[in-house]
Amino acid sequence: PKHSSPPSSPTLFNGYHIFLLLITSTQNALSWKAFASFSGFIHQQYHLSYTTLTSALSISTLSTVIALFINHRLTFLNSNVLYFVLCLFQIIGLLLLLLIKHQVVVFVVGLSVLCNVFQVHWAVTNMFMACINNEKQRRRYLSIYNANWTVATFCYIIMGFVMRYYSYWMFLKIMLIVAAALALCNLLCLPKVSIHSQQQQLAINISSDTLFDDVKLL
Repeated sequence: PKHSSPPSSPTLFNGYHIFLLLITSTQNALSWKAFASFSGFIHQQYHLSYTTLTSALSISTLSTVIALFINHRLTFLNSNVLYFVLCLFQIIGLLLLLLIKHQVVVFVVGLSVLCNVFQVHWAVTNMFMACINNEKQRRRYLSIYNANWTVATFCYIIMGFVMRYYSYWMFLKIMLIVAAALALCNLLCLPKVSIHSQQQQLAINISSDTLFDDVKLL
């Protein structure tokens, strides 16, 4: 009798899933990158000096080292739950920035959460992509997903008009609404498979248990 081959990896994600991940990642990038792009305007909204805002941006960017320690611990979560949780953390970061306006520490924490959400989203998505054994499809999906930064750049124009004709706080509210909608879409639409299960199924060993193992792999 013929032995059935392992399920083809394209069943992991399809084009609609990749488009959803692209939109989610673009929104993640737009949420925190706007602070650097519109810093000359935003620091006035929080009554912070430009130096304080620049320092806060530097600290929050450096905080993304946290992502290195948690990425491999997320491989056991199903993709729909994983991306849903990331959206929830983004909502938390946006709420901190929206509701607590004059606390520098809270401002830094909120920015750090947004930065780490973007980095973790990028890392786990690339780990999922590595589970696609069709090289042509993997490259195509990666090309689509990695367009997030370019798409976010064009979205800055729209956000600039929102901040000019409405307010920065309106921008945050829009980001919150979009994040909540994307959280539900990710939970309901993405497949219920984990990175770990796909690695086991495809017999690939790209995960590691420690940060030292990650460094050796690199």
